[in-house]
Amino acid sequence: MKYLNTIKTYPVTKGGIVFQILDSGDVRNITKDNVQINLLTGTNLEGSASNLYLRLFEDDKIYYTRLIGINSPSRFYVEDNQVYYKGEFRNLQYTVVLTVLENIWFWTIEVVNHHKNNQTIDIIYGQDVGLAHPGSILSNEAYVCQYLDHRVFTNELGYTVCTRQNQGVPHYLQQGSLTKTVGYATDGFQFFGLDYKLTNEPQALFSDQLENRNYQYEFAYTSLQSERINLSDKATFIFYGLYEDSIYEVSEDIRYFDKVVNAYKGVVFKPFDEEKSTQLQLSININNVLTGLPLDNDEINKLYSEKRHIEKDQNYLLSFFVGNYIHVVLQSKERLVERPHGHMLLNGDSLFVRDNILSSTNYIFGVFNCHVVVGNTNFHKFLSNIRNPLNVKKITGQRLFVKINDEYKLLGVPSVYELGLNYAKWVYKFDDDILTITSMIAYDRPEQILLVESEKGKKYQFLLTNHLVLGSSEYETPFLYEVHNKEMRFYPDLCTLSASKYPNLTYKLISTHDFTYHFDERFFTDQVNRHEPLVVLEFNDTDKIELRIQGLIDGKDLEVKPFDLQGEEEKFRKFIDEVLNHFHLEINNERKEEIDTFNDLARWYCHNALIHYASPHGLEQYNGAAWGTRDVCQGPAELFMVTQKFAVIRDIICKVYQREFIQNGDFPQWFMFDKYYSIFAHDSHGDIIVWPLRLLAMYLLATKDYTILDEVLPYLDRDKGEFTELQETLYDHIRRQIKAIIDSFIPGTSLSCYGGGDWDDTLQPANKALTKQMVSGWTVALTYEAFMYLQEALKEYDAAYAQELKELTDKIRFDFNKYLIRNGIPAGFILFDKNIKYILHPEDKETGVSYRLLPFNRGFISEIFANEQVEPFYQLIEAKFKHLDGVRLMDRPVQYKGGINTYFTRAETAANFGREIGLLYVHAHIRYIEAMAKVGKAKDAYEGLLKVNPINIQAYVPNAIPRQSNTYFSSSDGNFYDRYEARRDFDKLKTGEIGVKGGWRIYSSGPGIYLNQLIANVLGIRTYQNDLVLDPVLPKELDGLTFTYRFNAKPLKIYYHIHEERVKRIVINGKEVAFKRLENKYRLGGALIDRNLLNDEENIIDVYM
Repeated sequence: MKYLNTIKTYPVTKGGIVFQILDSGDVRNITKDNVQINLLTGTNLEGSASNLYLRLFEDDKIYYTRLIGINSPSRFYVEDNQVYYKGEFRNLQYTVVLTVLENIWFWTIEVVNHHKNNQTIDIIYGQDVGLAHPGSILSNEAYVCQYLDHRVFTNELGYTVCTRQNQGVPHYLQQGSLTKTVGYATDGFQFFGLDYKLTNEPQALFSDQLENRNYQYEFAYTSLQSERINLSDKATFIFYGLYEDSIYEVSEDIRYFDKVVNAYKGVVFKPFDEEKSTQLQLSININNVLTGLPLDNDEINKLYSEKRHIEKDQNYLLSFFVGNYIHVVLQSKERLVERPHGHMLLNGDSLFVRDNILSSTNYIFGVFNCHVVVGNTNFHKFLSNIRNPLNVKKITGQRLFVKINDEYKLLGVPSVYELGLNYAKWVYKFDDDILTITSMIAYDRPEQILLVESEKGKKYQFLLTNHLVLGSSEYETPFLYEVHNKEMRFYPDLCTLSASKYPNLTYKLISTHDFTYHFDERFFTDQVNRHEPLVVLEFNDTDKIELRIQGLIDGKDLEVKPFDLQGEEEKFRKFIDEVLNHFHLEINNERKEEIDTFNDLARWYCHNALIHYASPHGLEQYNGAAWGTRDVCQGPAELFMVTQKFAVIRDIICKVYQREFIQNGDFPQWFMFDKYYSIFAHDSHGDIIVWPLRLLAMYLLATKDYTILDEVLPYLDRDKGEFTELQETLYDHIRRQIKAIIDSFIPGTSLSCYGGGDWDDTLQPANKALTKQMVSGWTVALTYEAFMYLQEALKEYDAAYAQELKELTDKIRFDFNKYLIRNGIPAGFILFDKNIKYILHPEDKETGVSYRLLPFNRGFISEIFANEQVEPFYQLIEAKFKHLDGVRLMDRPVQYKGGINTYFTRAETAANFGREIGLLYVHAHIRYIEAMAKVGKAKDAYEGLLKVNPINIQAYVPNAIPRQSNTYFSSSDGNFYDRYEARRDFDKLKTGEIGVKGGWRIYSSGPGIYLNQLIANVLGIRTYQNDLVLDPVLPKELDGLTFTYRFNAKPLKIYYHIHEERVKRIVINGKEVAFKRLENKYRLGGALIDRNLLNDEENIIDVYM
C-alpha cells in the first residue's frame, strides 16, 4: 500500500508571501517563492514553534495561553488573505487576525476583559526564522541559523528586530510592532530555555522581562514583548513582519517602517464569523510530556555501586562512568547543557566500509531512535532526525506514550540516561514504578531492538510513534508499506533516488507482542488521517515491548535469532578492544584517575571515529553520507595506521585513487562511496590533491608494501560522473597527480597556489580571482611533507624518481623560507601581485589579524622550519595562540561587519561565534599536539591531550562549561552573545572570564587523529618498515606509566621510566636490546626495534628515558 504524506494546508496570500495554514490553525510554513521564512515546519499534532502568547499577571503568578493553533483555545477560519482566531482564557476574550499582504504580514490581537476588576496582561510574539531554501534548512537548521544576522533597533514604539541571511542571497526579515514593545530576544534558547526539555514550558513566559540581548546562536527565534497593560475594557496589540528578497547593505536603522504603517491603514477587519470557524481537537496531547523523577543517592548507588570519573556541580552528582566504558548521565546534567546528550549506534565490524551498515541516533529526551538508516545516511533514512536541540519538535524519530491515570503522556527526559558502546538506556522513575527503555544495535546484522520493561510488572497501554522518511527528508515522497501479523514492512516509493539505486531496500518493524497500527488519526478526536508520516503502534495491557528494526539493503529476510543484550554488548566491547589493540594505561600515583580517563576516552573516540568513517554523519551534522578526501586520509587512516590495520588503509587508498579526475589529476573535495558514486564535488581546495599522496607515502613507509603501486585502478570522469574505461597502475596515478601539483605552482616558484581554499573553510577569499595568485603557508608545508615522505618511501622502488622528488622538496623549502617567512614570522597567506602582499601577518594592516596557527603547526610537523626557528616560533605560539582551553587558529577574530564580505567568505559572514569562526577548532589543536611532540615539548603535548578530553574537562580547562563527556566535540566556543562582543572581549578567553562550551559532536576526523597523537606521538608506538618504533614524548610527571598494547598481534606491556625526555635504553623481556636511532630534525629521535625480538605471547618492555 502507498501512504501519501501530502499535508493539506490553506494558502493565505496576496500574491507574494504565502502562509500555509493547517487544519489546526497553526502555521505550517511561511514562504516566498523558493525561500522558507520560518525555520521549523508546523504540524497538526504539535503545532508550530511560532505563536502569540497572552500572559495574565495575577496574585504574583503568571498564567499564559497560546493564541493560535492546536495548543490554544482558539477557533479559526481562513478568508481570502486573512485568518481569524477567537477564544477565551481565564475570562479574557481575545480575537486574533493574521493579515497577509504582498511582502508584509500583521498579527492584530484584541483582548477584552470580562472580569469585574482590571487585569494586568501582556502579549509575547514568537517567530522562528529560517530565510533559506527549504532544502538547506532541512539539511541543517543550526548551520542556517549561524549565518542569520540579527540587528535590533529602537524607536518610540520599542524594539524592531531585523534579520539578514548572510549566505548566498541576502534575504531580509524585519519584525516589529505598531504598538508599544518593551522586550525582545533573538534566539530560541533565550525564549524556551534549557529547562524546557524537562518542563515543556517556555521559560521566558515566567519572567517579567525578555532578555533584551541579541544572542547569535543556532535557533533563530525572534520574540517581542508588548508593554504590560492594566486592562479594564479592551486593548489592541499589533505585530508585523516584512520580507524582502534581498538587502545587500547592512541595516543601520529600521527600514520600511513608514511603508508598514501605511500598509496597515489599508487593512480591513470583519466581525468574527462563528459559523465559519472550526477547532481541531486532539484526543491525545503530544505536548503532555512526562519527565522521570530524580533519583536520590541511595537509588543511584543501588543501580551503580562502583563509579569513576565522577562529575559534580557543587554537591549534585551529574555524570560518571561504570563497567565496560559505560557513561551514565543524570537528569541534573541535562539541565546544564545546550547540546542535548545523544548517542549514535552503529553495526559492528565496520572496518571495511559496505553499504549494509545500519545506524541509529538517539537522544536523552525520549528520542529512542531517529535517523535510522542502512547504507547511505542521506538517501536511505527510515526515521526522521530531530529538528531542534530543545525538543520543541516532538513527533520526530521514535517516541513512546504511556497511559497513566487514564491519560497518555509522552516520555521526555529520564531519571537516568545510560550509554554503552552499542546501546542506550533510559530509566524513568515514577511514583510507583520504574520504566526502563533500552535501544541496542546488533553486532553482526543490520538489526536493532527496542525493549520496554516495567520493573514491577505493571501493565500499561503504550503508543509507539515512528516518524517516517523513506528517502532524504520527511514529506518529500510517499512510501510503501505492508502489514504481516506482528510485522510491518516499509519501502521507498519507486520515484525516489534510493529506489533507483537499491530497488530492494526494505525496513521492517517486528514485534514479539500484538499491536494495532494507526497513522496520525489516532491522535485526533475526529479520527481523520491528516497524512503526517507517522506510524503509531498501539500496545495494550502489557508490561513489556520488544520491537526490532531491520534495515535490509537487498530486501533479503534475516534469520530470526534471540537478541542477547549482554552477548551483543560483549561482542561490541571485544570489537572495539580489537580495533584499539587492547589499549590500556595505568599509573600508581596521584595521576591515576587522570590517566584512567584515557581508557574510557579511547573506546568512545574509536566509536566516534568509526561512525565518521563507516556511516558519515553526526549528532548536530546529521547529513553526510560521503567521504571528504581530506578527512578520510586523516582521521580513519591515522587510526588504522596506529593500530596496524594496514589492509583497511590499503582499501581506503584504492578507493580514494579511483576518484582521481582523469581531466586534471585532481580529486573531489568529497565523494559518495556506495552506488551513489556519481555524486561528488566537482572541485576542491588547493590542499585536497596532497592528502592521498601523503597517506600513500605514510603507508609505504610503515609497510614497504610496494605491491599497492601495481594495483590497476580506473579514474573518475568529472564531467560524466562515471569511472573511466582507462585503468592504470596506482604508480601511474600518482605520477599524474604529482604533475598536477607541480602545474599548480605559482609561476617562477615551487609554491602551490591556494586554489579553492585550504583546511580552514572560513578563509576562502571573497574575491575568487585572487585564488590563482595566493599561496597558503600551511598548504606549502603540507606539500613539502608529502613529497618528503614519498621520496623516502620510493628509494627502493624507483630511486631516480625519488631523487627528482628530493630535489623538488629542496626547492619548496627554499621558496617557503624566501617568500612565506617575513621578518622571522610565517605568513598565513601571501598574494603575488605587483608586490608580494602578506596576509594574516604582522604586516597585514587590512584584516586586523597578524598570526595564523596552521603554518606554525604544519611547519613543525613537516620539518620545513630550520632548527634555529623552533624556539622563537614556539614562543610565538605560546604568546599568540594559547588559551586555557587550547590553541586558537588566529591571534584574534576576523572583523565582522554585519556579514559583508571584504576579504574572506564564511569568516566574515557567520554571525555566530562558533565552530571555526570561534577559532578553537579541536582538529587544529590536535595537530598542535603533534607539533609539540615533533619538537620534544612533552609537557605541552600531554597537557594538550587533557584540554580536549571531555571527561572531567573542568579539571584542566577551568572555564569549561559542562558538555557531554563521552563524545568528541569539534570546537571549543567562547560563550559570547555575538561577533562584536567576541572581538571586543576576546582577551577574556585567555583569563577565563568568558566560559567555553563544546561545539558540534562526533562527525569529524578529529577522534581518529587524537588517538593517533596519543598512541603514536605521545606514547610513541609506531610502525616503520614493519618494525616497532618506540619514540615516547612524555613529561617526567608520568614516570611509572604502564601501557598495554599490541603490535602486529603481539602483546606488549610497556613500562616508562622517565628521567629525561628521550629514549636512552630499552629492555625487552629482561634483556637490553640494541636499536637504531631514528632521525628527527629537532630532537633526538626514537628507537627502531627489530620486530623479530618480540614474542608471540607476551613482551615486557622497559623504556628508560
